[in-house]
Amino acid sequence: HAKFRGLLYGRLSPQRKQRLHARIAARLERGFAGHQGHVAAELAIHHERGRNTERAVHFLAMAADGVQRRFATGEAVNYLQHALELLLREPESEARDLREVKLRHKLARAFISAAGFTGEEQLTNIVRAVELSRRLGRTELQLVGLGYRAARHLAAGELDHACKLAEESRQLAADVDDPVLRSHFHMILASEAV
Repeated sequence: HAKFRGLLYGRLSPQRKQRLHARIAARLERGFAGHQGHVAAELAIHHERGRNTERAVHFLAMAADGVQRRFATGEAVNYLQHALELLLREPESEARDLREVKLRHKLARAFISAAGFTGEEQLTNIVRAVELSRRLGRTELQLVGLGYRAARHLAAGELDHACKLAEESRQLAADVDDPVLRSHFHMILASEAV
């Protein structure tokens, strides 16, 4: 059956394949309304092949959340990295940058679960998230990113870097009134006492 399916699929024009994948994705979304997490990876594939990048990225992130709950953190990292690859093909915009920051925060959590705080990929990922947050003027997202950076530097024994981030966070936190972000800020400040 797989050979027949492959043969038939190979004979379709690229445009027809794209339309079919878009229709399959739409039907799966309707059929699994309220339970799309169960088929998130499949939905992502169909949306990607149907050229709906926004939906593909959405379902890749959803698939990452699902596998991470089952402790398949390496798989979650793969889904999120692929989501970022797709997103970065889109034209630059403020909305795209905001989505990228949020994906990078998810990826930071996945990296921590998969490989710990200290990996170079983690640093590269979160530095980009902080830069984008700064450019967007989103102090709350910048503080979250600085929290990940500080944790990474603390875990690597780089206390000077962590203290610099604590000072940067102290200045930024004055503009934010959010108890969850305050906890990130206090974690960074704890690095100064080390």
